[in-house]
Amino acid sequence: MEPTASTVEEMEKMEIEEALSLLASTRERCSEMLQATPRGHDLSLRCLEFLEKELSYIVACLTAMSLEHVNGETLEWAEKLTSTVSGDLSSALDEADPQRQYTLLRRAAQCFQRKDRQPNQLLSAVAELYRLAESPCRYNHLLTDVTLHGWREAADDYEDSGFNPVRFNWFEQRYYSFPYGTYLLVLYMVMFPYGHKFEKDGLLVKWLCETGMIDRFMGSEEDVFFSKLVHRSVITHAADNSRHIDADEAGTWQWNVNQLDHQFYASRSAEIGYVYTSTTLNSIAAAAADHSNEITRSQIQIARRLALYDHHPKILSLLQNLDLSQTRSLAVSGAVSIGSFPLEKFVNLVVLDVEGWENFKDEDLVRVCRGKMFFLVYLSIRNTQVTKLPPEIKELYSLQVLDASNTQVTELPMEIMEVRLRRLDLRGTPIRQLTESKQILRLHSCLETLLLGGEGMISSTETATRMPHDLC
Repeated sequence: MEPTASTVEEMEKMEIEEALSLLASTRERCSEMLQATPRGHDLSLRCLEFLEKELSYIVACLTAMSLEHVNGETLEWAEKLTSTVSGDLSSALDEADPQRQYTLLRRAAQCFQRKDRQPNQLLSAVAELYRLAESPCRYNHLLTDVTLHGWREAADDYEDSGFNPVRFNWFEQRYYSFPYGTYLLVLYMVMFPYGHKFEKDGLLVKWLCETGMIDRFMGSEEDVFFSKLVHRSVITHAADNSRHIDADEAGTWQWNVNQLDHQFYASRSAEIGYVYTSTTLNSIAAAAADHSNEITRSQIQIARRLALYDHHPKILSLLQNLDLSQTRSLAVSGAVSIGSFPLEKFVNLVVLDVEGWENFKDEDLVRVCRGKMFFLVYLSIRNTQVTKLPPEIKELYSLQVLDASNTQVTELPMEIMEVRLRRLDLRGTPIRQLTESKQILRLHSCLETLLLGGEGMISSTETATRMPHDLC
């Protein structure tokens, strides 16, 4: 006998409630462990803080969902959350629990364990929970309940400027025509300022870091989707004579986002809380000041992604009211003032992109490295005034991608060998070759992509056993 609709609904409700109960109790356990963990255990404390915040974030998301938004993908997400939290995360917390570490048996066992085993287990748990927190399911209940504040006004501006406005419904239909989950990559394009030129590989690597999928590192699925973005003209080749090109051979070409698409996706991203840009934050700050809009400061207490292209005093004031420890991705460029910028408050970043930030210098990079950003996976200092990589870079425990291209960096510090980089971009720097044998051997143990000189690329699939002659 087939279950009735009400029976199915009741079963789905029970699955979500069970997941919520487990997540909430695990969050409470993290809170208790935070209180009991001795001061000075910085990495363990920060991992527990991160886990507590991610669990709170996921619980809030599931609680806000009504049953009409629960589908097969949502239930699968809840199952994965339950499995991870009750399995790997629970084991990692057991290992790190200070209440269990001082029994005779535990002390004896620890004699045979590496001293960094517990933090490594916690870091792995952090990475896995972050990946699950970034599931597209997180935004399902928000996708149809948006008003696209500011987009229609932007379209009116185009009309006044001589542009032919495109019908709103056409953008809506094109947006929803993307496969499930991939719409987040479409929205992610607004992390770049309008007119910014980017490379395909750089975009996809950054996207994989954003979603916690860095282990996949450039799968064919991402290539296919990139081609779809090109064929639908969401992104276009930056060259003027690029109308008739093969998007599947786009490895080293530069691209940018269509202007109207950029406006539309910026509004969409802000209204579901996926990305806030300088423009949308400025609009929100103005609306909050005169209470003329439904979007207020209280609705953006959590800003998972921030993209700041311009210096706006109102935005800096608005940032003071946000819990920036909840931000996981930050992009800053242009003339944003660094003197009053609260960089040290973004302690839980996974992605930091300061490409083209005119005021970012050596001392600011040191601030980042000393800022206990233990979960930072991606760091781009491309096109900044940085002239050297500090020894403190070894403190970025999770760093896997470093883009130092188009800077004046002249050498790699030996401490960089303590970071397990998978991708290193040194193009456009005075560094043309690696001469230290220790650097070559240590880097090569985990490095998958090394870029030197102009635009050339050396892939790990070709250099797994030896470095090419032009590197040494």
